[in-house]
Amino acid sequence: MEDDLIVEIAKKHGKEPSQILLRWATQRGLAVIPKTSRENIMAQNLDCTSFDLDQSEIDQITAKDPGSIRFNQPSNYFDTDKFWIFG
Repeated sequence: MEDDLIVEIAKKHGKEPSQILLRWATQRGLAVIPKTSRENIMAQNLDCTSFDLDQSEIDQITAKDPGSIRFNQPSNYFDTDKFWIFG
């Protein structure tokens, strides 16, 4: 992760940049599906719930150019009625 803002926030919290982005998403109520087969990274990913970002950090990350953050919104590509699989 090379983004200066994310690296700065990670250092402040003593976490990895990937954990900052996972926490940013989970604190906003978004589902995340990180991929790894390495146990140490799985543990690191799970540890993203051991701290909270403050609102200013969330706002700073959210304000970044969307082209620099990967985010997929499936409803942009499919009819929303296809997402009601349990109803």
